Amino acid sequence: MLRSATVIACFAALCARMPAASPPLLVVPLPPAVANENRVATGQLRGGVLSLSLDVRRARWFPESDSGLSEEMLDFAEPGRAAQIPGPLIRVKSGTIIALRLTNPAGAAPLVVHGLHTRPGSIADSIVVPPGRTVRLRFPAGAPGTYFYWGSTTGSSLEERRGIDSQLWQVVASHGTAVVHCGRPGPVALAQSHPCFPPDAPARVLLHRG
Repeated sequence: MLRSATVIACFAALCARMPAASPPLLVVPLPPAVANENRVATGQLRGGVLSLSLDVRRARWFPESDSGLSEEMLDFAEPGRAAQIPGPLIRVKSGTIIALRLTNPAGAAPLVVHGLHTRPGSIADSIVVPPGRTVRLRFPAGAPGTYFYWGSTTGSSLEERRGIDSQLWQVVASHGTAVVHCGRPGPVALAQSHPCFPPDAPARVLLHRG
């Protein structure tokens, strides 16, 4: 009896020294990204200057249906609006000044963005946005055409991107070229021959839900 009481007392003392259990972690679901059909361009045009802001957001992409399989993605978004795949469309008249505010949220990896520069230009032209920082750009749109802008957090090229940053892209369209509505009923893998793709597109980029 004495031995049992001693064991119980030791067990109680051990439990008293143990830290209290941590409360369960609250998992906040990511908001869904929305399919962008390129029917509305982003920004405000005043006096020949298009002003716009782009954020990079984590969102969940449902390529087939709202109840189907999904994947976490980094996407471009306008402040206060849902993330879009592809990102916000930039559509201007040739020669328009583009004044852009680009934000990379805290906690994310450095973001490298290509294609936001005067055209024609070098494919190597890029801007690095550190985590938690905002970068401001100002440049004339340049020659008429339809050109990619795209980002990466992994250092991969446009053709090699996979996974979380594979949908960080959209186009800058200058007047003089048709802007095609890319929405389609059901999923479609856009290839280089698709009219929504500029001439410098890789062979295969996006699984897009219309």
